[in-house]
Amino acid sequence: MTWTFGGNPGTETAEERRDAVRHLVGDVETTDQQVSDEGIAFALSEAGDDVYRASASICYAIAAKYSRLVDTDVDSGGMKASYSQRREAYTALATRLEKQAKKFGKTGLGVPRVGGVSRGVMEQVGSDEDRFGSVFTVDELLRTNGDDEYT
Repeated sequence: MTWTFGGNPGTETAEERRDAVRHLVGDVETTDQQVSDEGIAFALSEAGDDVYRASASICYAIAAKYSRLVDTDVDSGGMKASYSQRREAYTALATRLEKQAKKFGKTGLGVPRVGGVSRGVMEQVGSDEDRFGSVFTVDELLRTNGDDEYT
């Protein structure tokens, strides 16, 4: 099993996609390797080369690895290994990456945009006092979805 990170995340080549998954998962330290290149290749294959979905899958796999280990507390050396915290962190990261996949991934909806409407028309409609106002603004939508990190 191999582990490589070229430091060039992207979506064009297999190497860029592998680096993108490593970047999103945080598996970029050669001294603390979490998943093999082969594991990433499998996840990318299963996810149709969608780096966000593959990254979420990898996080769940890493969380599963840590769920098999028990927390230990060695009194004599003052050492403590808390694998449950690592499992919880990777599970939370997987959930966040799944949300990002829906927004930015290959099958995601993307960021909504309006086309074919001039700024002048938008300003005119916005200043019309006889028109009902918008139900929400972009900032309110982001807050209600809990996506503050994208603002």
